Amino acid sequence: MLTAANPQCNLLDVMSDFTQPEILALVARCSRSARAHVTPLLEIKKSNRAEMYQLITRLFPGIKDLKHHSQVDDASVYKALLGSYFPPNQELLLQQHYYCEVSLKIGIIRRKYSRKLGGLLQVIVPEMQTVYGRRMLLRAVDEWITATDQAIKKSSSSNKKIKIKQLAVLERIKDAVLKNFAVHKARIGCCTTLQEEEEGW
Repeated sequence: MLTAANPQCNLLDVMSDFTQPEILALVARCSRSARAHVTPLLEIKKSNRAEMYQLITRLFPGIKDLKHHSQVDDASVYKALLGSYFPPNQELLLQQHYYCEVSLKIGIIRRKYSRKLGGLLQVIVPEMQTVYGRRMLLRAVDEWITATDQAIKKSSSSNKKIKIKQLAVLERIKDAVLKNFAVHKARIGCCTTLQEEEEGW
């Protein structure tokens, strides 16, 4: 507040009361000065369990099995969830050999179109637990979708039906990677116990 005792008012101080923590984190990246000023404000936000709960529900819409902030003692549980999902120094996960393993998993899932989606997701649970793993899954799924689309154009009518089913599986896996979030064993991952109909698989 601007007073005779405090003639200067910093905009970030005022904004911190209603600015979401993810916005403050982006501001902190602008410069060293911004980082120095915003970091203490951000730490206050990160220690508030209601703020952190709301942050997770914004980042992961529809997340299942996340304890409400009224059910936890402090914000540490939410910070741990975010820390494991957005781990630092994950360059190794982006190495080509690991991506090849992920692509192979998607290729295997694509061929098992007769199984329920929940069972298929079991194969990619480790990758669904980090942002880097999900990025690789999306890349692999998109590449398999392109390859399957091309195969459909060249296939005979009987083989084409199989490829179309495989394409449907790929689309459902992509949707799950983008939208399926659940808390399991203190990590953000996916829900594999899905209720769905067998018809159409």
